[in-house]
Amino acid sequence: MPGDRDRVIGRGLLAAAFVAALLLGSNLFQVSSWMVGDIAYHRGVAYTMQGGALQGEGPYPGLISYYGGLYPLVLGLAAALSGASFDTVLSIFSWAFALLWPVALWILARRVWPGDLLAHGIFVLLGTVAAPFTHRVLVWVDSVLASAQNTFPVYPRDVAILLVVFLAAAALGSSVRGRVVASGILLAGIVLVHLQISILSGWLLAVWAVWRARREGLAGPFRELLATGGLALLLSAVWWLPRLQAVIATGGVLLGGYPGAPELRLGPGNAVMAFGIVGLLALLGFAVLAARRSLPGRLTPFFLWIATFVPLILVDRAVGGFDLLSERRVWLLVSIPLTVLAAAVVLLLVRRLSPAWGVLAILGLVVATSVPATIATSRLVDNAWQPGRAGGRTFDARAWDPLFAELNRNVREEGGFVVASYDAYETWIWSFSGAQVPSLWLPGPVKLGFDPRVLTGSGQVERVQAQTAAFQSGIGGICSLAARFAADAILLDAEGGLIGLHDISPGAPYRVDPRERSEATISRPISPGTTYRDLGSLDVLTLEPGTTWSPGWVVPDAGLVAVEITVPLPPPGSGVLIPPDAPAIRVTTGGRWFDLGRALLPGFHRLTLPLDDGFARDLAIEALQPLDLVRFTAFSPLPGVVVPDGPVIRPTASWCGPS
Repeated sequence: MPGDRDRVIGRGLLAAAFVAALLLGSNLFQVSSWMVGDIAYHRGVAYTMQGGALQGEGPYPGLISYYGGLYPLVLGLAAALSGASFDTVLSIFSWAFALLWPVALWILARRVWPGDLLAHGIFVLLGTVAAPFTHRVLVWVDSVLASAQNTFPVYPRDVAILLVVFLAAAALGSSVRGRVVASGILLAGIVLVHLQISILSGWLLAVWAVWRARREGLAGPFRELLATGGLALLLSAVWWLPRLQAVIATGGVLLGGYPGAPELRLGPGNAVMAFGIVGLLALLGFAVLAARRSLPGRLTPFFLWIATFVPLILVDRAVGGFDLLSERRVWLLVSIPLTVLAAAVVLLLVRRLSPAWGVLAILGLVVATSVPATIATSRLVDNAWQPGRAGGRTFDARAWDPLFAELNRNVREEGGFVVASYDAYETWIWSFSGAQVPSLWLPGPVKLGFDPRVLTGSGQVERVQAQTAAFQSGIGGICSLAARFAADAILLDAEGGLIGLHDISPGAPYRVDPRERSEATISRPISPGTTYRDLGSLDVLTLEPGTTWSPGWVVPDAGLVAVEITVPLPPPGSGVLIPPDAPAIRVTTGGRWFDLGRALLPGFHRLTLPLDDGFARDLAIEALQPLDLVRFTAFSPLPGVVVPDGPVIRPTASWCGPS
């Protein structure tokens, strides 16, 4: 019988969707140990929560985190209870989360096509495996398809999108009390995970309330909306009230993204690439409706969803840079009703064809067209994080992982921990351990959220200046910095019995306050042949061949200097030919010169030069080929201190003596 046949096919499609979700959502059960990107911020917040700051703090003590706290709180608590790292716990949680996605889709499908198991299977499979047509900038975290948010690892945005699907299902329920309670709890959960998506979710509920009120001619939908919103605000007050107080105190939020990143703008061509088969099927659905033919399912709420969200994209384009209504985020939410519409079209086609042809249509149109982008996504995830790679530089993971674990243990045992170290390290000290720092470079994912001057007493630029001055002055300056910011410990590099007591990130003096960060500030000439470049992951001084840079210090007892550079790829078609044995830099001091870095491949390099009698202010680094200057460190003896080579962390008193 057709009904039995449809149920069998529907169950098969559901089973296939769950298997695909588990395999794709876990990226074949991947475990990552060194995640960066947006995870860098959430991990740091989670580790501060382990130290007792349950509201979550940023890299500075007293700087409350701006992001929803449920994600880092759950993962940080699980990491503390299990004794595993945040990254390991996130990896395992991502596998389980992968199965929640088809569950949410199935619950929504039962609201849209009650009792139709075939429709359920089609929608869940489509919503799980659909992918953009292969286009590098539109896969994985950059995809505008909700189905792509099920890919390893799970981000706060992914949790919020999952809750949006549950919210849509709850809002379409038949019981008033059930709608209010379930929607209120789910909306509160979205607030606690992702504020921007929660506001858009509230907009969706408001649109649906207006539609129901016009259809039913009653005020009941508005009372439900108020009750739902009130319940959500009450349940999430523990998070939004402190942030509201911070906004009032600081006069706003510091959430601007990296200004050099192009904004997503979809047109006819890249929209097809972005939405893949879902977009094509949805367009076919609109054509069917334009021809005054019906599609199966309870689709009117989803047409309203599309109709009232697409104008928000026009608002974003008109305003520009308004993070709440970013076009990518709006399209991401619009992709959910587009997938509903696409599934209705597939269901219509299947029922017009024989069962065998129907199954082949699903496999051919949905699964096969998704394979290229799925493979591209898997490769991106595989190569996204390499142990020891962070912020454009290389760390020795074997040396750093034990230090991060030790610092995290101090954070948990002491209820918070502050470490003074080099500008090059402090971002990652906080991110991988939760130990807070006096200053740090702000890579794109690490946003302060609120003005640290108001909440902590020291502004961002002021902190950078204090950091730079301290490491120009040797151990005395470092100890003064540690005392000023109440550092419990100091982490320094050691090499050959010497300690890195003088250090600078050459780009640091040219940084601007986060509010002033703009496209005009991220790349600007400093002097002939020298350009300051804010690359998002780090900042550098770009030197043209023949250009020199000097730290301007006197370090008469320096026995070693280390220079960190990145060698860029030659511009395509530039015709620049560098001899295979050419050195990268020349270091001059005291009338002597030393060529370093012969035959360097593009990428990050650390070059060292032993010295016999230190250096004076005449030390200069000359670029012999185009390069980015990342860091300069001078190593000197420290009487009474004997430490092994590598990064060394010791209590402040051990370096500086009792205060």
